[in-house]
Amino acid sequence: MQINLTRLHVFYLSALHGSMKKAAEKLCVSPPAVTMHIRNLEEELGMPLFARKQGGLLLTEQGKKLYDLVEPMFRPLDDIERYLTDLVSGENRELRFGTHHLNASYFVPDLLAHVRDLHPELSIQMTLGVQDVLLEKLAGHQLDLVLIIGEPPQDTRFQAVPLFDMEMVPVTAHPTLFASGNASMQELDGMPLLLQQRGGGARKTVMDWFGRFGVRPDILLDDLSSDVIKQFLPRHRALSFIGRFIVQHELDSGLFREISLQEGLPILRFHIVHNAAPVPRPVRQFLESIRSFSPAFRTAS
Repeated sequence: MQINLTRLHVFYLSALHGSMKKAAEKLCVSPPAVTMHIRNLEEELGMPLFARKQGGLLLTEQGKKLYDLVEPMFRPLDDIERYLTDLVSGENRELRFGTHHLNASYFVPDLLAHVRDLHPELSIQMTLGVQDVLLEKLAGHQLDLVLIIGEPPQDTRFQAVPLFDMEMVPVTAHPTLFASGNASMQELDGMPLLLQQRGGGARKTVMDWFGRFGVRPDILLDDLSSDVIKQFLPRHRALSFIGRFIVQHELDSGLFREISLQEGLPILRFHIVHNAAPVPRPVRQFLESIRSFSPAFRTAS
């Protein structure tokens, strides 16, 4: 059958907004015209695409499958329209920013305050979550920017801007574990280790570091947040690698001890990731602002 792109676009907008009336407003046509396109499309396919309900539309199973197919085709048009609207009107829109809750507990408030100081007109909405999920939302255009930990994703849909680097320090609370305060990576072979959450850059950085030296730790507790690791570490004869800024207070107070490694320390890299194109003006303003941001803690040299 010959595909009618206009009807597919009408279907996409109706499904996206859950309303034929809203689709008509977006297309600057009358609601009956949208209804006609949907009816004709359903007749061509021989199946219903929507279940009408009070207050909106629901996709049928066939409608959901069709939407999943056409969404990647029409979503870029929305991005281009939004970009051109911002460009022509000069108006700012809300900036949707995603990060892990741990970052939000430490330096992100300072980062966002720095951006707002330079661009007070920006309205920034923050979403917290696991890094892999946030990147999926970025790919789905539910977010504009994501702060990630670790190396940037190898995905051509994204671009990454370096923010800063941070040492991951091996720490323990046990008094006899490497009492001298020095060790080599080979001495960590079989060492009980508290490990970060799966799907995060910190965990990958740690495991890549062990793999670099062919060392296999004994993973005592797994899939933990750094805050939970800090709670468990004093209760176990174990080691953990954590970003320096997260444990600096415990190191200064003597609750934890840092172990000096002969081979040096793994580096935790922070990046701001955004969709490759188009880049809306608020995103460009955010990226320009972070060039002059300096966190209020020690980073890797």
